[in-house]
Amino acid sequence: FASKRDLAAAIAVTAGTRFEAVVATQRAQGVPVLTFWRNQVVRLAHAYERDGDGQINLGRALAGEPELLPVWYGHQRLQIDLMTDYIADELGIDPGQDRRAQMAAAMLVAGGRMAFDAWIESGRAGDLVAENERLLDAAEALLAGGLPLTRRDGL
Repeated sequence: FASKRDLAAAIAVTAGTRFEAVVATQRAQGVPVLTFWRNQVVRLAHAYERDGDGQINLGRALAGEPELLPVWYGHQRLQIDLMTDYIADELGIDPGQDRRAQMAAAMLVAGGRMAFDAWIESGRAGDLVAENERLLDAAEALLAGGLPLTRRDGL
């Protein structure tokens, strides 16, 4: 590869293609989106805790080098787009007209990133799986409540 960015882009394309295939398979099998996402995040968290040094170093490099940020952003954008379509399909809404699916997808993707970043910053202390599950529980509680999008008195 001619540059770090070319290498990172190639890795991101491979990861994106793999994620697209997994999403398509899970959707075709009728797996609910929150079940899919929880399984995906928890599986990755276990992998990082067990033997993810290579993946962790790549993630850190992508997030920490300014010239690689467009690659990192593109990968997260793909995750959000695929999850938006998954959520919208499950809810029977048009994501072009109703942005709630996109907001929920962004929240789910960001939650996984928040847990990972905090775990790395702590020197990999604590339980990454448990922290991801805690954030997923919070996201699911918000979504189960209908994710109110209007301001209520007293808020």
